[in-house]
Amino acid sequence: MYTRNMKIENNVPLARYSTMKIGGEAKHLTHVTTEDELVEAIKWAKEKRLRFRVIGSGSNIVFTDEGYDGLIIIMDIKGISHEGTTITAKAGEIWDDLVKYSTDLGLSGIETLAAIPGTVGAAPVQNIGAYGQELADTFTHLLAYDTKLEKIVEMDRGDCKFGYRTSKFKSNHPEFEAGRYVILEITLELKKEHLSPPFYTTLQAYIDEHNITDFSPASIRQIVTKWRHIYLPDPSNVPSNGSFFANPVISGDRLERIKSQHPELANTDKDWFWEKDGKYKVAAGRLAEIAGLKDWHDKETGMATWKNQALVLVNEDAKAYSDLESFKNKYLDKIKTEYGLELEQEPEIV
Repeated sequence: MYTRNMKIENNVPLARYSTMKIGGEAKHLTHVTTEDELVEAIKWAKEKRLRFRVIGSGSNIVFTDEGYDGLIIIMDIKGISHEGTTITAKAGEIWDDLVKYSTDLGLSGIETLAAIPGTVGAAPVQNIGAYGQELADTFTHLLAYDTKLEKIVEMDRGDCKFGYRTSKFKSNHPEFEAGRYVILEITLELKKEHLSPPFYTTLQAYIDEHNITDFSPASIRQIVTKWRHIYLPDPSNVPSNGSFFANPVISGDRLERIKSQHPELANTDKDWFWEKDGKYKVAAGRLAEIAGLKDWHDKETGMATWKNQALVLVNEDAKAYSDLESFKNKYLDKIKTEYGLELEQEPEIV
């Protein structure tokens, strides 16, 4: 089926468009490479009274077995430019390509966010972060198509309501408005000054082990990329969504209870909690590992956790979303029983 500028496919398997490789069919699907095509696709869906959803590479999304009874729009608008230390990137660019672009310029600010799967447009939704940096640190503003007002709007850091792994564009945020904003491009303000030690614990351990003294943005990006490839699966080869759960932020009292109930945590050579604005961020992966959830394979569901990181759920032989949901619930029940914690899921279920 064709409209003026785009091709619309029908009854498309959504497993192709999620890195977890499960999900039903989309009733309609199209790719957009320009803002005009995006607007046309949305208008087409509205005229047909169909739901619509814009997605990127599918690394932070899981489709249910019911599929999507509407129009899925794949964001393929590309382009990166800079002026001095200011970089602007279109939503369809691969995030790591933007990181490489910035480090090739010798600019610092997002180099530890290297090798995070996904597109630029998805980065603000979750306020992606890793190894001491997060998107909000360098973010200045974005342009989005407001599907309600039917015009392009500019939103600054305050407008986006960034928090730890969240923003107003994420479905569990209190100010979320489903389907209203489609991110078109983001602008970051980076800097010429380089990072210096000490780094995030696991990163510093890798640096010390390999006697690395070059802390230029390009070097740090290379270090992070190598580390991630060692300890995390490549979603292009191993079906997964990366870290499936966020690190919880808890009170000091709750932290002390966990420490007293699980003295074995003190025996680890890894830091497993950090002070954050009077509260404590806890390394959920470390807790899951102590609870026996690392490299856990469940034949009943065809799901598993990654051999080197207990927060990563991988699809070994699962055929349906119901398999993932069952496995996820077993995982969460174990964490709740062991630590009294309820972990928040990172990928969005559609």
